[in-house]
Amino acid sequence: MIINPTLGFPVITSNLVVRWGHSATLINSNIYYIGGRTDGNVFITELVRLDVSKPFSTLNPEWVQLDSTGAPKTIGHSAVYGGLNNDQIIIFGGGVDDPASAVMSNLWTYDTTNGQWADPKLPQGSPSRRYEHSAAIGPSGMMWVYGGLIDGLTGSPDRVITSDLWGLDVNTLNSWKAYPVLDNSPGARIFHTSSIVDNKMIVIGGVTDEILYDMSEIYAFDLEKGIWEKNIATGQIPASRGQHSAVVANKKIIIYGGSDITNTNLYGDVAVLDTTTWTWTSPVTTNTPSNRRGHTATLVGANMIVAFGKTGADADSNVYILNILSWDWLIDYVPMDLPLDNDEVTPVKNETDPNHDDKGHKSVKCLPYIITLSVIGVLLFVGVIAFTIHKIIKKRRRDRGDDLVAVPYNDNPITSPQETARNKTIKRSRRPSFLCLGRKDGRKHDSTEVLNNPTSPAISTGPSTPYTIGSYGTHTPSHSESGIIISGKPKVRFTIDENMSHHYDPENYLQKINDIENHASTSGTSGAGANGESKSSLELDGEIQSVRESIFVANKQELRVVNP
Repeated sequence: MIINPTLGFPVITSNLVVRWGHSATLINSNIYYIGGRTDGNVFITELVRLDVSKPFSTLNPEWVQLDSTGAPKTIGHSAVYGGLNNDQIIIFGGGVDDPASAVMSNLWTYDTTNGQWADPKLPQGSPSRRYEHSAAIGPSGMMWVYGGLIDGLTGSPDRVITSDLWGLDVNTLNSWKAYPVLDNSPGARIFHTSSIVDNKMIVIGGVTDEILYDMSEIYAFDLEKGIWEKNIATGQIPASRGQHSAVVANKKIIIYGGSDITNTNLYGDVAVLDTTTWTWTSPVTTNTPSNRRGHTATLVGANMIVAFGKTGADADSNVYILNILSWDWLIDYVPMDLPLDNDEVTPVKNETDPNHDDKGHKSVKCLPYIITLSVIGVLLFVGVIAFTIHKIIKKRRRDRGDDLVAVPYNDNPITSPQETARNKTIKRSRRPSFLCLGRKDGRKHDSTEVLNNPTSPAISTGPSTPYTIGSYGTHTPSHSESGIIISGKPKVRFTIDENMSHHYDPENYLQKINDIENHASTSGTSGAGANGESKSSLELDGEIQSVRESIFVANKQELRVVNP
C-alpha cells in the first residue's frame, strides 16, 4: 500500500479482493465501487475509487481506498448519482447478512466531496427493502426503481419477486412515489437491467418464478405518459439471461455477460439493441475475458469498463476495457470520446444492472471535440501555409527595400566623445548627418538593407549601414576639428508608402555638405553660400538643412534626417 500525498488516501497498487454483487457509479471522472460479496460469501463494505480521467493499465490500476465508515454492508443494491450538484451516490436496498440490520434504513447517501455517509429519514410510504432490482435516473433527476427480491436477506420470512415501480427525486430526497401496476408491465422480475433512452425506461432480461424472460420482448415505461409499452425486437437476439450489465450509447443499449437461471451457463458475449428500430446485433469482439455474472459495466466515452464479477466457481478482482468503436478488449485504458450517431446530441446514460447504476448524466459530447480538433488541424495547416507565404512576400519586399524607413538616431554614432564638449553650433554645422534605417514597425536598431551593395560595415553603437567610413577635417580661425565621415556609392531605397519610394545616394548628399563646409573653412566662422556670398554659421546650418530637406522629400513622420 502506498500513500499518495496528493490525494491523502491509501492507494492500492495490487489487485483488490474478488467480489460480485457490488455497485458502480461514475461521478466526475471517478468510478466508485461499493459493497458486494467475496469468497466464502462474505459481505463487504469496502469503498474504492478508480480515476478514469487518465490512462492506466488493467494489469495494475491505481485503486484509491476510501473511508467506508457508515457504509451499508449489502449485496444486490442499486447506486445512482444524485444531489443538487450530482456529486452524491444514492444507495437503495440490498440484501444483508444480519437480519437485525434488515429493519434499519434501506436508503443511504455518500457525499463524494467530503466523504461523509448519511441515511436520510424519509416519511412513511417508502418501498420495502429489496435486492437484485434495477434503478435508473431520468432526465428530471427521478430515480426509477423496478422489481426486486424480498426474502430472508431483507428480513422477510417469505420470498417474493416484486413487480412494483417506485420513483424518488434524488435531488431533494423528499419522498417516494408509488406507481400502480399497469397493463403491459414487465411483470415481476429480478436480475434484469433498466436503462433510460429518450425519456423511456427500457427493461431487458431477468428472471421470474424460475423462468428467464425472452430477450426479444422489450418493455419500455414512458416517463412522461406513465404507461408501459411492449416492443418485439428482431435481429441477432441474444440468449435469455439475468445478472448481465447494460450501458447506453447513442440510443443503443449494450449488454454484456450474465447467466442462465441456474448459474450453470455464464455468458461473455456482447449484444447491442438499437432502440430506434428494436433490432439486436452481436458484434464480434477480440481478447474477450472470462464469462461472468454479477459484474458491473460503466461506459466512459468510447470505453466500457467492466469490473469484477463471478466467473463460475471463482470470482474476479480485475477490470476490463471494451472499446465499443473497435469492439476490442484492451489491456491499457486510454480516455477516448464517443462520436455521436448522425450528429445527434444524445445524452449518454449508463444506467443500472441489478447491481449498479453507471452515472452517465453528463452528455458524452464527443463529436464537438472531434470537430474542434479537426478545425484546429485545418487552421494549423492554413496557418503554416499563410506564414510561409508571408515570409516569402516579406523577403521579397525586404530584398527590394520596400519595407524600410529612415528614422532619427539621436545619439549620432559617428560623433566622437570629445565633440560633445565643443560649441554645439559649430559642431552642428561641421559634422555630417547620420541616417538610421529601420523597419516600419518603428524599431531603430534593425539591419539596414541596401541595393547592389556587397558589404555593410557596422558601426559599433548603431545599426548596420550601407556606408563606408572615412575621415574629415575642418579648420577655422576659432578652432579646428577632425572626425569621421560616412560615404558610399550604393543607393538605398526607402519606402515612403506602398506606392512611393525614395532613392538616397549618400555620395551625392555628402558631396553637397562638403561643398558648403569647404566654403566655410575658407571664410572663418562665416562661409560662402551657393551664390558665393559670405554666410554666418547659423546661415550655413540653415543651408545645410535645406540641402537635407531637398534630398529627402517625404513624410517627416516616417522618413527624417537626424539633426546633428
